[in-house]
Amino acid sequence: MAPWQASGIVYVSSKRAHRGRSNVVLGDRANNGELVQTLTIPQDIAGAILSYWWRIESEDVLPMADSLQALVQWDNGSILLETLTNSDLRSLWRSSQFDLTFLRGKQITIAFLSQENAEEPTLFYLEDIQLDVTEKPSYLPLLLHP
Repeated sequence: MAPWQASGIVYVSSKRAHRGRSNVVLGDRANNGELVQTLTIPQDIAGAILSYWWRIESEDVLPMADSLQALVQWDNGSILLETLTNSDLRSLWRSSQFDLTFLRGKQITIAFLSQENAEEPTLFYLEDIQLDVTEKPSYLPLLLHP
């Protein structure tokens, strides 16, 4: 799997680690961040689930002023998985899961994009981003003898 690529305000922090020792933080006051990774989902699988944990800390009182979008792009399409805002649950870790099985055999780009206004800062924490792939079961033929 290719490494994550970051641009804008994106950094690793241990300040609010959920289960591990560190997480990635996107955003700050009036600064946008982008975290992307390109990979191929194998063709011969039973399932592919994208999951991650997220947390929002914001001092911004304007509703939905700052946002984090999670999306998946592929050669002829894209899908917005969710948009989190500074109005969502704050200071608590939450998890999100999305079934990407319909993209098997395709090269995809997973992207997290933060957008911030110039008011108070909002930090979007992400941790344990993973794509869990379920292999197809293999069956042995059952031979019956009379």
